[in-house]
Amino acid sequence: MCGISGIFECSERGSELLLRDLATMHAAIPHRGPDGEGFALFDAALQPHRLKAAGADEMAARGAFAFRWLHVQDPSPAAAQPMSSRDGRKWLVFNGEIYNELELRDELGRAGVTFRSRSDAEVILAAYEMWGTACFARFIGMWSLLLADLDRRALIGSRDRFGIRPFFYARLSDRIVFASEIKQIVPLLSRRRINDHYLHTFLRQGTVNHYDQETFFADVHTVPPATHFTLEFDHPRREIDFVRYWDVPQAGPLPDTEESLRELERRLCQSVAFTLRTPATTASFLSGGLDSSLLTALMREVEPRSRNFETYSLVFDRKRYAAFDESPYIDDFVARHGVRNLSTTFDAAWMRDHIADVTRTQEEPLVASALMAQWRLCQLAGERGARVVLDGQGADEIFAGYPHHEWMAWHDRLSAFDVSAFREAGILASKYHLSVSRLLLQKLLAPAAKAVIDRFGFERRRYPFIDDSYFKTCDAYQRSRRVDRAIARSDTGATSSLGRLVVHDVRSFGLRPILLHGDRAGMAHSIETRVPYLDHRVVEMALMLPPGLKVGFGERKRALRSIAKSRLPDSILARTDKMGFVTPEPLWLRGELREDMRATGTDARLAALRQINAGAVSDFISGFLSGQHDDSRAVWRLWALARWAEVFDMA
Repeated sequence: MCGISGIFECSERGSELLLRDLATMHAAIPHRGPDGEGFALFDAALQPHRLKAAGADEMAARGAFAFRWLHVQDPSPAAAQPMSSRDGRKWLVFNGEIYNELELRDELGRAGVTFRSRSDAEVILAAYEMWGTACFARFIGMWSLLLADLDRRALIGSRDRFGIRPFFYARLSDRIVFASEIKQIVPLLSRRRINDHYLHTFLRQGTVNHYDQETFFADVHTVPPATHFTLEFDHPRREIDFVRYWDVPQAGPLPDTEESLRELERRLCQSVAFTLRTPATTASFLSGGLDSSLLTALMREVEPRSRNFETYSLVFDRKRYAAFDESPYIDDFVARHGVRNLSTTFDAAWMRDHIADVTRTQEEPLVASALMAQWRLCQLAGERGARVVLDGQGADEIFAGYPHHEWMAWHDRLSAFDVSAFREAGILASKYHLSVSRLLLQKLLAPAAKAVIDRFGFERRRYPFIDDSYFKTCDAYQRSRRVDRAIARSDTGATSSLGRLVVHDVRSFGLRPILLHGDRAGMAHSIETRVPYLDHRVVEMALMLPPGLKVGFGERKRALRSIAKSRLPDSILARTDKMGFVTPEPLWLRGELREDMRATGTDARLAALRQINAGAVSDFISGFLSGQHDDSRAVWRLWALARWAEVFDMA
């Protein structure tokens, strides 16, 4: 895991200011690489120069790379980046891990390639020289990379299949910049503009999209997952053409249930083994839920060294905050497996003191205090000296672990006139404390009404602090809404509503935000987070499972539960709730943070935003504090938006 900065100059003469901007970008991310750094420059004639520091020379340059190094694999000088090919005509900066680098190294070795290091970066260079851009489809792992091919007079870039490792870019006048974090690009922008579409979605729905190439900053974009691109030095102003090298499989359901589960288990075990291929200090996050508990159990099963690994958990006071604490499940797992578990917690005062730090880390307004919980857990891991931490992210998306998957599976049975749907309705009504009649009304008629509202552009005026008149005349917002609807209707190849929903979650809606948040929280503390559930071979197998193995009759992630049956305590297997990083946020906003919320009502940063009806903010927050309404999430969003505007100086 590392941090990369790259600049591509459009002018054939190059620029003497390029290295100054590279130094600015590089200085913004010391946390991504405390173990080393490196620099390379390509002059106006495309001759390479290795530099000792960014800005050390003032020659005109067409391009330049900077690299931050976090040691997790080969720490020898031979593995340092930017790394060049033997002939010095190809240069690479790479953030991530190629888990099958041993297998690729053997294959390339049989073809006559020799290696100088144990670095997967060298394997990437050799694979590109052997197979060109077709090499990316051969990689198993997570990556964002830039490769200067001086013979082709081109810059090659790529990102892993799911966007596990971040990759951003922006066009700045006669220059294109690439970065691991947005904060590297923000100082170079001529002006900072809010993405109206993202802001509207955040304020109204409490979500941040990330399924397109946008970010919260209007002029900063993401490189799409599962793509590569080529920028030609001789045609620098052309639009970047992102070529997809992988997509979600569209094969039908697998026929044999038992054999399918065995194959899924085999692939998952292999994925865990691959992610443990590192000499670095390794640990795992343990929440007490199914995903992290099974992952930790498999670590101990496939890798004997992992019996000495630590696990990290976030807990709250059992008596005061029982509804938010997962300690009993964590204790049951620890008792069964004998792991060394360390826990941490935080309170409202800590949240007040650290919201600016976490906002700076996440580079966007925090959708919930859960992101602060994640940051605190990564902080504990960093304090304990862990460099690699395995995380259970992604399992809910690929195995149908959310309530909306449950409702969609039931809807599919109703649509097929399956009589078992009526029995399932009773199970779901009991699980979610609803009457059957209310369940039918809420889950069948409400989505239809929402579709009508979305189709004709009507908006329910729930939040008077949103300036709807501004958004209705905002071209970028209206254009993005059309993109939203197009993506929602895009073909997935799935035959059921549940299948289409899961594919959408994997392609974009569900995964991208959590992966971005996880990378940022880990790297803030110089930790590489690895996500074994998102080995693409596991994902492909999971998506082909029949709906009945995914979710139904009050039970989610049924396939995963089956694999976990002999490995986890009954208390964890029997859980039907979905907690995630829950915190006592609603209680704190009306309690210890009451005055902070009241001050948000008159915050000058919010008042300065054109998208906000400043006069309505105070009334809305006062209504919450006085008990007139209970929308704590919307109040949180206003506080989070004010802090983001302050941290990034968004006027």
